[in-house]
Amino acid sequence: MPGVARVVARMDIVGPFLGFVNTLRPDHAQTVNVWAGPHNVQIATGTTLQPIIAIGIQGITVATAFLVTADQNITVAYQIPTAPAMLLNKGGIHCFSDTSITAVYISNVSGLLANLTYFIGGN
Repeated sequence: MPGVARVVARMDIVGPFLGFVNTLRPDHAQTVNVWAGPHNVQIATGTTLQPIIAIGIQGITVATAFLVTADQNITVAYQIPTAPAMLLNKGGIHCFSDTSITAVYISNVSGLLANLTYFIGGN
């Protein structure tokens, strides 16, 4: 059954002497046919190019909304495993809205077990 994926992001800039300086708060809603999550997955150290299995298996062939965070430094490759991987630092967030992601691959060379949390919506 279709639903709405609403992505709300906020970034505040705070200066050391000026206090609050500026904010950016985009709010985007889109229709999705399938959603899954939040999912918590453990990624062992030394793992390379582990696919996020929600794409292609749980009824999502194209992710149009995706959010991922982890408690260790990991890298994330989007679309194809040979794509340049983006670093996701411990506690950081990758968030996409109204996009077309067909595959996500996770690598963990942090030396520690990484706890990954993701939420995905799409068609």
